[in-house]
Amino acid sequence: MDTNRLKYFCTIAEVGSLTEASKILGISHSGLSKAVTSLEEETNLKLFQSQGRGLEITEEGKWFYQKALEILKVVNEVSAGLKKESSILRIGLSQILATTCSGLIARELNQSMTLVEVEVGEAEQKILNGELDFAFVFTPSPTAGIEYLELGSVRFNSYAREDFIEGKNSQELCFTVPATQYPFNPVGYKARDGWPLNIPRIQRFSVSDFSVALDLLRSGESALYMPNYVAVLENEKTAEKNKLVKIPEHKAAESKRKLLLAKSSKSVESKEMKKVSKILRKICCA
Repeated sequence: MDTNRLKYFCTIAEVGSLTEASKILGISHSGLSKAVTSLEEETNLKLFQSQGRGLEITEEGKWFYQKALEILKVVNEVSAGLKKESSILRIGLSQILATTCSGLIARELNQSMTLVEVEVGEAEQKILNGELDFAFVFTPSPTAGIEYLELGSVRFNSYAREDFIEGKNSQELCFTVPATQYPFNPVGYKARDGWPLNIPRIQRFSVSDFSVALDLLRSGESALYMPNYVAVLENEKTAEKNKLVKIPEHKAAESKRKLLLAKSSKSVESKEMKKVSKILRKICCA
């Protein structure tokens, strides 16, 4: 049922005249007449009858008028809801970024948003499917229709609590490492944390979630290979005795990874993309 015809019908019913309704709606007299005829044929109801120079709504028309108002109310509520939902920013973040930067993004951006943690390759598909507006990743998964904008480089090093490494040889230090590896990715990483394959390390814990790895690091149970900025953020809120330190003997394992904004190649770089990019660049790439 055409909602425009319902609107026309309700207006005519309220003013009692095709001529007056035509002025209000900006639609020709004949156009409104055809709309009413079509609606009567569709509903099998006689909605109006002639009354002098105007129209009088029938009993069937009065009943249908109430129903038409109910239908239009629902349509307006749905439209308003969709508009509200579409105004919520939907951002994809790699696991490390989601764990460490979500609060900072929310505070700085100060608007309604949905933050989605994405695995490698997920961000691109979610953007193409319309589930995300854009995403930020360390490891790209080149996909037709996706464009990457480089924000800067993020340095990775080995970190641990000072009391964890005290008195130990660097070769004895054990790590928490990701449970799975990349089968293939275009930047050549195998270990999901980016640890160089040619440098040995002792694995004590295997985890699938960076937040778990971070908790083990905080508690002094293992070392962790992670972005430098994470250590900076952690040390800002940690007691002196529990602060994280870079393991100097692991200097050879230091690496840089590009921080990338992934977006649809059909979309322009929006002000929201620029805002979040600026926030992450300041946090992660300083």
